[in-house]
Amino acid sequence: MRRNLVKMALGLLLGATSAYAAGERIAVVSPPGPAVEFPGQLAEALCVSLTCVPGTKVMTGTRPDFAKAAHERLVAVVTGRLLRGASGPEVEVTIHSRDGATMIRSTIPANGNGRVSAIDLVAAATKIHRAIEYPEKALKAQAKEKDKEQKLAKAKALKGKKAKALARAKAKRGKATKIVASKPSVRPSRS
Repeated sequence: MRRNLVKMALGLLLGATSAYAAGERIAVVSPPGPAVEFPGQLAEALCVSLTCVPGTKVMTGTRPDFAKAAHERLVAVVTGRLLRGASGPEVEVTIHSRDGATMIRSTIPANGNGRVSAIDLVAAATKIHRAIEYPEKALKAQAKEKDKEQKLAKAKALKGKKAKALARAKAKRGKATKIVASKPSVRPSRS
């Protein structure tokens, strides 16, 4: 019963966002590794309004094959894998365009066996629909996020270098004052 309600809610929510995406072909692929329930959940949510191709048709070994995806006339390939995040297990969702470019990559909190809550599932499905409908915007957003991450990493590295330089300068000043302080003071005698 609850499963049917979730399907109905997903159908209604996604129906509003996927007016232009109807009939688009995608594949939801689960990479090898621990058994994860998320790809099944996501396929169930997305295949309400999109045409889903079995993930096995676009796989070569353990990786998505984008030549096969182009042959199948897919718009996107969606992959999900279970990660161990700082706050618990997470599912990393990656949406690739037909040529293999990453359109969106995000993480979603999950339980131990990779199951995602209904709210997070709807949010992920909505992001995927938006990326499929507006691929240029998704690619630009991904590029902006990548630039932001690079700038943040660079700032952290510079901050670390500056902190080390300050520590060295303090150490040098400390040594200099110790040397000066250890010299005996020589006063001219009054004779």
